[in-house]
Amino acid sequence: MNTICDIIESAGKVSRLRRIFIRKETDMELFEGRPADMSGRLDKEIRTYDLLDKLGIEYERVDHEPAETMEACIEIDSSIIEVMGRNAGHIALWCGIANGAEDILIPGKYDFNEEKIIEKIIENKKKGKKHYIIVNAEGVGHSSSMAKRIEEATGIETRATILGHMQRGGSPSCKDRVYASMMGSMAVDLLAEGKTNRVVAYKNGEFVDYDIDEALAMTKDVDAHMYEVSKLLCR
Repeated sequence: MNTICDIIESAGKVSRLRRIFIRKETDMELFEGRPADMSGRLDKEIRTYDLLDKLGIEYERVDHEPAETMEACIEIDSSIIEVMGRNAGHIALWCGIANGAEDILIPGKYDFNEEKIIEKIIENKKKGKKHYIIVNAEGVGHSSSMAKRIEEATGIETRATILGHMQRGGSPSCKDRVYASMMGSMAVDLLAEGKTNRVVAYKNGEFVDYDIDEALAMTKDVDAHMYEVSKLLCR
């Protein structure tokens, strides 16, 4: 989770600094695949396209003009950062709290009232806040179209960043490496014992395994208190 939060924080900064590998058109038009003309593109942008193409991963991009000064960066007022998680909001909740997001949109909690978000953005702007970060769970989705509607309603430049493969490709933390090693070892031990259709997990401070059907039937809601705290922090 630390790694993901670091990526969210970086993505927020990158979005504001316009250094992410997508460039913006004022109408937030989505384009499929790499640009036909690669002249003037950053090396890291080209390497990203090369890797995605090599892996056979389909992707979309939004083109925008680069901002290379702090004066230009300040013009970017609102960012919507979409994180993974499908219909669960755990990643969005953790990342939103960790990075001081003004709004966290997660399945089952978000009422799809964009007018309320727009009013809050305008109110915060009047108070002198220069930036507004919205962390959007994958299950809510539609970040690009949401950004366009917010920009049209407020006149405030709004960017959507959908992390996707960038988030999956984050560098593992120390905990990630230890957990992966221990869970991999346990999986091998289970196979050596002739056990199959098991799911290895970490629960209550220890590594455990479950029958795959039992594991797939499990549900986990976001922590109610944590969600209430997030609403207090998201002002």
